[in-house]
Amino acid sequence: MIRVHRLTLPEQLLLRYGALDSAWKVDHLDVSFAPGGDMYTLGWARLADGWDSPMCLLVTRYGRDEEPVAAIACGSGKPSEKGRLIRVGPQTHLCAVSDEMVALSGCSDETFLIDGELGSVRAGFDGGMLPDNRHAGVSFASAMRRTPAGRLVCVVAETNIEYSLFATPNLLAIAETRPAVDHRPLLRAFATVNPHTGKQTEIDGREHVLFDGSPVFGDHRPAPSLAESVPRPEERTWMDVHRPPWTTVAEPLSEDLFVVPLFSRMLRSGNKGMPFAFALVDDAGKVHGRLEGLDDRADSPYAGSHFRVATDPSRGFAYHLNSNGFYVWSREGSLIAKLDIAVKEYKALRNFQLRACAPNGDIILVHPKQHLLLRFPIPDRHDPGPAVQEALRAYSRERTVLKKSHPQSDWIWRWRPHELPFS
Repeated sequence: MIRVHRLTLPEQLLLRYGALDSAWKVDHLDVSFAPGGDMYTLGWARLADGWDSPMCLLVTRYGRDEEPVAAIACGSGKPSEKGRLIRVGPQTHLCAVSDEMVALSGCSDETFLIDGELGSVRAGFDGGMLPDNRHAGVSFASAMRRTPAGRLVCVVAETNIEYSLFATPNLLAIAETRPAVDHRPLLRAFATVNPHTGKQTEIDGREHVLFDGSPVFGDHRPAPSLAESVPRPEERTWMDVHRPPWTTVAEPLSEDLFVVPLFSRMLRSGNKGMPFAFALVDDAGKVHGRLEGLDDRADSPYAGSHFRVATDPSRGFAYHLNSNGFYVWSREGSLIAKLDIAVKEYKALRNFQLRACAPNGDIILVHPKQHLLLRFPIPDRHDPGPAVQEALRAYSRERTVLKKSHPQSDWIWRWRPHELPFS
C-alpha cells in the first residue's frame, strides 16, 4: 500500500517565536521505527533570519493512521544561549531503541534518551547535568541502529586523529544491551575507519568502548582499518591514493552484517568523481566486500549529499538513492537493479531523499521542499521500476488531496498536538 505522510510543524513552536510559516526552514534528518511499528521522524527546524536564529530538533511520532500523535522539541533556543542541554545540528541521528525509548545521537557522541510517548528527555550521556540535577554520565555514541535481535550497532567518535581537528566518528562497535536512564552499556569495538591514531594517549580512550577488554586508544584497536582493507575497483586501498575516508551510520543488513558507508574528504571545488564505497563488514570486523556496480563518477553520491543507505535486514536487501539513480543490492552485495534518473519515468526521484526501510520492507522517501514522506512497497526487487512509477504517480495524487484537506503555507504543514514539551 502506498502512503503519503505530512511532515508537520507544531503550532506551539510557531507561536513560541512569533514567526510566519514561511520564515521556518526544516531539514528532515532521520526516520526510525520502533519494534512495535510506530514511526518516529527527526527534523531540524530553524528560523531563517540570521546565524543566531532560534532552532530545535523536532521528534514526531506517527500512529497507524499516518497522522502525528506526539512531538517534542529538543534543544530549543538560540545557538549562542548558554546552558542548553542538547546541541542541535544536521549531524544528529534518531534511533527507536525500544517501544519505550527513543535515542538522539550526534555531536561528539552526545546521546539523549526520550520516552516513547515523547513526554520528556529521560536521560543523557553528555558529561553534563539534566534539569533535575541527575548526572548524565559521559558520552555514548554518535549514531546507532537496532539489529533484528535488538542489539545496537554504533558509530563512536574519537579525538586526536590525524587529518581531523575535532572529534570524528571513527569506531564501529556493538552494544549487547540497550541504554537506559540508569544504564550506559559497554561497547565492543570491532572496526576502525581511520588508522592514523598514533598521537592518541590513554586520555583519548573511552571507558565504555572496549577492545580485548580494555579501552580503545592509539594502536590498541581493531586492525587492519577499513581504510586499509576495503577494496577499491583499481585494487588499491584508500590509503594508497587518498586521505582516510569518513563514515556516517552503519546500517544492519542482517544480525551480524552491516553496510558501512565510506566517503572521501569533502573538497571546496566539489567531490564528483572522488572515491566512495558501501562496505560490507561483519560484527567481528571482517570485510566481506562492498555493494558492487557503482562508478565513482557516474554514480557519485556527492551532488546533493546523498550519503544514506537503507537496509531491509529481514529480507536481505540494501537500497541507495542519489541524483543519478535508485539502486538495489542483495545481501551478498550484488547489484540486482538500477533505475536511471535520467529516464523520464524516474526523473521525479531527484526531488526525494532516501531515509529508511520500514519493518515490512517498504521504502521511505522524504521530499525536503514539500515536507512530505512517501512510503511504498517494492514487490519485485529485481524489477523495481513499475513499483517506483506507481509510487510517484500516487504521490502526485495524494499531495493534491492533502493540500485541499489540510492547511499549509509554503509547504509548512501545521499541526497542533495536545502538548509540545520543550527541553
